[in-house]
Formats: sequence, structure tokens, C-alpha cells
Amino acid sequence: MENELVTPEFIAGNIKKFSKFIAGLDENDKVALIIDEDPDGLTAGKMADEAINADKIIFLDHIGLNKELAEKLRDEGITKIITVDLSINDEEFIKTTEEYAENLLIDHHQMSNDWNSERTTYINAQGFCTAYISYYLFSIIKDLEEYDWLVAIASAADYQHLKNELWMRKVYEKYGEEYSTDANKLSKTGKFGEIIRTLVGAIIYARKERNLPEIFKNINKKQETINKLKIYADKVQEEVDGIIRNFEKEKEEINGRYYYETKIHYPIKSLISTIASEKEREKTLILRVKNNEDKGLTKISLRNQEGREDMNLLAKKLTQGIPRAGGGGHKKASGAYYPEEYHEEILKRIKELESL
Repeated sequence: MENELVTPEFIAGNIKKFSKFIAGLDENDKVALIIDEDPDGLTAGKMADEAINADKIIFLDHIGLNKELAEKLRDEGITKIITVDLSINDEEFIKTTEEYAENLLIDHHQMSNDWNSERTTYINAQGFCTAYISYYLFSIIKDLEEYDWLVAIASAADYQHLKNELWMRKVYEKYGEEYSTDANKLSKTGKFGEIIRTLVGAIIYARKERNLPEIFKNINKKQETINKLKIYADKVQEEVDGIIRNFEKEKEEINGRYYYETKIHYPIKSLISTIASEKEREKTLILRVKNNEDKGLTKISLRNQEGREDMNLLAKKLTQGIPRAGGGGHKKASGAYYPEEYHEEILKRIKELESL
């Protein structure tokens, strides 16, 4: 390739173990590809699918990787499982899938465990989005350079654009775009910025309407195909603008952090958190969506754009010891979930926990 890739800094797994998994694939395998429901996940999934042509594609959030899913995949005759951009927190998912399949797990979130074993290949690199890691790895077996613009956009949208800055700059220059180390500028300016906003909004719309396969299909080598998704993105943007206006008027300060509750129609919790936290980058923001329960679990988003407080650590501290609760992510952006009946306990901890 003309634009040399920056090698990810692997903290788990390596190219040799990845190559061994790929070499073990044959025509008799039935491959399931499990993809996180965001631009990074869908782009990472596109890189994997282009290279291996999965038999089954599943769009999922982090909570869905559990024993129930593992047993369902066994019943469907799956023999190889690839997950992208999904942090693994349920050991039962790994144990159960290893009984009948081999796993390839590609991620960039904070590690809860090194899942590498004889049956599982776990690859994790910090500071790179999963789309870039997948692009780097699957480029070993297939030329994916026509997707370089998409991977660069996913990197910018995920705020993971600095460790691969040399590569990013060359991609932006190739397409006549202006590169910046400021991720906010990248998402607001130029043609790439417009694509980022369209892709983010369209995926959010599709998660609500359950038509992610259509979005996935429209993510291809041609930038123009994403323009077809703008009609969906505009519907989401209208709701986002209204909630941000209300946030400015109704946010509550608790123990030096901003806390805000709202209701949503589209799944825009993460997007709202990111936009609202940009207003005062040094402050921690905790956002709870009151009508966003999933299987009885309440979800919150945590942001601190300057990294003055560790959001990954805060998520874990807030949910520590609470049944069916968990959380984690990155230093500047994280999430957590817990049973609704423990909400008062979470508020109590927010009030008591000093900055981490």
C-alpha cells in the first residue's frame, strides 16, 4: 500500500495468533460475525466481512454477549465466531462458545481479562479504534485500501485518531480533506465531517427501527452511498438539538460533576453525552436516560473530555458489588448499567465518590 499503516500497539494477542485463526478457516466452517452497533463497530465489521464473508451477521451491544447467545449459536451450527468492538465481560460466553467453536475477538476497550486460550484469539490495542485494528489485520489477507477513507472517518468519530496520526494525515490529504488533531473539528468540517454526522445519525436511527442490515449494506467502497442515509440522520438530529437545549437549562451539579436525566425516542444516549460534555470539557458528565431500560437494566453514560477524571474507573466504582451491574470503557468516555432498583444507591455513590 502507498500509505503505510501504523502498527497497533497490541496489549493482548498478536499477528501470529490472528494468522493462525485465519489459516484454520475452511469451506466447511460456519462463521458468525458479531458487530457493535456504532460507526466503529460497523466499519470494523465491514473489514472483517470483506475478508472472510461471514455466514451470519449479528448486530449487538455489549450486554448481549452472554451464555444465552452462545447457546443459540451452537444450536445454529456455528463453528467460528468473530466479534468486533465488543468488550467481553461475561466469562460464560467464552466458556460456552469454546465448547463448540473457535473465537476471534477484536477490541480496543479497557481489558477486563486476557481471553486468549487454545480456542480463543483475543486481540486488543489501546488508542486505536477497532475499525483501524480490523483494517490493519484483515489487510494481511485482502487488499482493503479502497476503504481507507471509511476507516479514517471511524477513527475520527471514535476519537481514536492520534496514535495512527501519520496514516490519518495521508488519507485526509489523499481525498483533499484537512486533517486536525482536534476530533471535534474533524466531525464538523469538510466532506468527511458530513459523512461522520450522517453515518452516526443513520446508525442511531437504524438501531431504533431495527434496520441495521440496510445501513451495513450502504457502507461500501463508494462515499456517495452514505449520502442516501441522510434522511435518517436528519430525524435523529432534530431530537438531539432539543435535548441539548434542555440540558443547558436543567442539568444538576452533584459533587463537582454534572448529572442530567432525560427521555429519548432514538438511542442517542452516547451522542448526547459527547455533545453535552464538550460544553465544559474539564467537567464530568453523567447522563441517565429514564426510558432506556434493557432487560430491567438502567444505562448511564459518563464523559470527561479533558480526561481529568477516569470514566472507566468511575463506571466500575459506581457499579461495584451491585448484582447484574457493570461498566467500563475508556478514560474519557465510558458507560455503565445496573438494575433500576439500585438507582438511589448509584446516586448516593455519585454524591460520595471523590474525583477518580
